[in-house]
Amino acid sequence: MFICLLTTRWAGVAFRPGSTRAWRSITAFDIEDDQKIYLGNLINSHLQLLRTNQLVPLDKLFGVDYYTLERNKHDARGLFYAQSWVLIHYLMQGNEGKRVRQLGVFLDQLRQNIPAEKAFRQAFQTDYAGMQKELRDYVQRHSYRGQIVTFEKKLEFSAEMKTAPITDAEAHAFLGDLLFHIQRPEDAKTKLEQALALDPKLAMAHASLGMVHMQQKKFTEAKEHLQQAVAENSTNYLAHYYYAYALSREVITEGQPVHDFPAETVRKMRAELGRAIELKPDFPESYHLLAFVNLVTGEQLDESIVMIKRAVALSPGSEEFLFVLGQLYIRKQDLEGARRVIEPLAATGADPQIRARAGSLLVRISSIQEAMARFRTGREERAGDVVVDMQTDQANNSDPTSYLRDALRKPGAGEKQSQGMLVRIDCDAKGIIFTLKSGPGLLRLKTTSFEEMDITTFAPDVAGEITCGVRKPENAVVVSYLTGGDVRAKTEGTIRSLEFVPNDFKLNP
Repeated sequence: MFICLLTTRWAGVAFRPGSTRAWRSITAFDIEDDQKIYLGNLINSHLQLLRTNQLVPLDKLFGVDYYTLERNKHDARGLFYAQSWVLIHYLMQGNEGKRVRQLGVFLDQLRQNIPAEKAFRQAFQTDYAGMQKELRDYVQRHSYRGQIVTFEKKLEFSAEMKTAPITDAEAHAFLGDLLFHIQRPEDAKTKLEQALALDPKLAMAHASLGMVHMQQKKFTEAKEHLQQAVAENSTNYLAHYYYAYALSREVITEGQPVHDFPAETVRKMRAELGRAIELKPDFPESYHLLAFVNLVTGEQLDESIVMIKRAVALSPGSEEFLFVLGQLYIRKQDLEGARRVIEPLAATGADPQIRARAGSLLVRISSIQEAMARFRTGREERAGDVVVDMQTDQANNSDPTSYLRDALRKPGAGEKQSQGMLVRIDCDAKGIIFTLKSGPGLLRLKTTSFEEMDITTFAPDVAGEITCGVRKPENAVVVSYLTGGDVRAKTEGTIRSLEFVPNDFKLNP
């Protein structure tokens, strides 16, 4: 263990191919006299390859994995390593260091298993073609920058450094974890299973094997191992994060929105994510998942907005994080705040799915704002009317929301309109069922998705966030629907519109 003194001196230095210095030019990092460190040294063999070969397109460079690299010829492997080196050199040392922070964001997103091309666009705010041009110009200039770090005192190495033997189980576990991190999951799985065969309670082996299963989308197996890891008091922040994520997957159906979590699942996820944040405060995904849990439950919204903003700060440009932030604003009934976040995603979002979802959400925000504006206008006009007929005046006073009848959606051909209290919304892969208390009984109406119906609110306490499950509290609504039920689903019709109204509103005075 070496001791780094507090004060250092940094200096920039220009390197040119063929220049001679007192350190070895074959390495990219060197220490001189245990006090001076050179960063960004040139590797002449790489430079020679880059001068005599065309650069590999970046989409192909990032598509290379361990096995394809091993199957390539020696020259192809050499060019892969040379271009990888010069790309990192450019991102860290070139362009006056403007890309350094973006490189950190890119690596963080890769660790989160975000596809390379998407992570690249989000982190560097350009595509592969744009960066290819920058890299080509950098190589053709034949001028490279490096840095020199000089410590006040020479680096000292502890004389008290000790070694300790590890068990065979730990050796297998360390190797398995390494194999997992270099993208060899099947080899990692073999080693980690060998570790657990020798020591069934080894926390690090359970944690790594759980993460292997997570990567392979085997969520049930992942949960079992991650639960064991955290039970053994694991200090691996990823074990706690992935355990919470595996718990969330028990409720999530692929391709379907999430509308509720069981209370006990929420308690466990919050505890595990809190521990993950404690262990690794700069890991943005923990904040993201915790904010998402609170978004679904509708709880701790102010704290969640702070958390997701922290995640955005740690991972600038993450469209998924920004989309959650916009939804949190809607939950808080801050529609203008939501619009400021959602509009850029709908207009220029790099992820087509998020761009489409943002566009739909923006339409919904506009619909809510227009409905609320009609609500306020009608109320103001009604308040300003000068009523001469005392009988009419008394009728209006007894029915203060009568003007809403003109603002409500008019039923279409073949549709019926009804008022009731919305008591629950049930969602599954087959569709959505709305249950209303209407008259002496229940009215059950179906739809295939929320996008197949109009949703509007004239009630100030309902900002338009529609979630599945029991309504707490129940909401006064007006529905329009096509009759014709489904005997198996026990429904009476297909819903076309759902309009939230004040509790004192009467559709039929």
